[in-house]
Amino acid sequence: MQKNETLLEPSFQAKRFPLSYNQRSIWLQHCLAPDSVINHISQAIHLQNEIDGSKFQRALQKTVDRQPGLRTTFPVVNGQPMQMVHRHQPIHFQHEDSSGWDDDFLHKRMAEEANR
Repeated sequence: MQKNETLLEPSFQAKRFPLSYNQRSIWLQHCLAPDSVINHISQAIHLQNEIDGSKFQRALQKTVDRQPGLRTTFPVVNGQPMQMVHRHQPIHFQHEDSSGWDDDFLHKRMAEEANR
């Protein structure tokens, strides 16, 4: 599979659908507190062994490419929130060597990333 190639058929177009009741409540929470990270899932992991960062990133991207819920955004169309499933949604992946960090600095960096 080539870079940025997904598992979807070539004719795939982003599709819009109405929100479910649960999605509507999450959207409303976001409207009331747009800077809140309450519905964001951010995870930093500490690996004891070396890994190939580019291979790991590609594996994560393939997971997103296979799961429509991970490629869904929520635009407002004609005043109404909609869910839009995209053909491709690039992931944000950041690799940092933390081998020289103490526990306090590691936890501080993890909290910064989780709340940005």
